[in-house]
Formats: sequence, structure tokens, C-alpha cells
Amino acid sequence: MKETGIIRPVDKLGRIVIPKELRKLMNVENEKDSFEIFVEGDSLVLKKYKAGCIFCDSTENCFNFEGHTVCKNCAKNIVTAALVSNDDN
Repeated sequence: MKETGIIRPVDKLGRIVIPKELRKLMNVENEKDSFEIFVEGDSLVLKKYKAGCIFCDSTENCFNFEGHTVCKNCAKNIVTAALVSNDDN
């Protein structure tokens, strides 16, 4: 883990401000991006959230289908499975 030397207090509502320099470095857009929070030993780890495919968790070549993130590979597999299933009937 890389140290930044930046220390931020926790406010009375439990919030911590991520410094502008770090938001810029990580391409974080206010009110658009979200973070996943992990516990690793005695550390909290923030990871910029990127929705993955509901079937395989891939974040590559994804699109939104009826409110769900699906990758093109899984979509292709679903279509193939549906066609095979229809041939069996």
C-alpha cells in the first residue's frame, strides 16, 4: 500500500473527505462514482466501484439490460442456450 501522508478527521456523522488531489488521481467524479468498502485486518480499503456482470462479475464489454449489468459473452451464452433449448422442444 502506498502512503500519501494525508490525514483526515472523521466528522460527527462518520464521514471522511477524500482529498481533491486523490479524487483527481483516481478520476473520481463527485456525485457520480461510488466506492466499495473492504476490511483487511485493521485497515479499511476503498475501491472505486464498477458494476460487473450479474453472471460472471466481468467488467469488460458490459451493458445494461432491464436494470442489470450483463457482459456480451454471457449474453451470447444465454442466446445460444435459449436456441438449443428451443431445438429440443
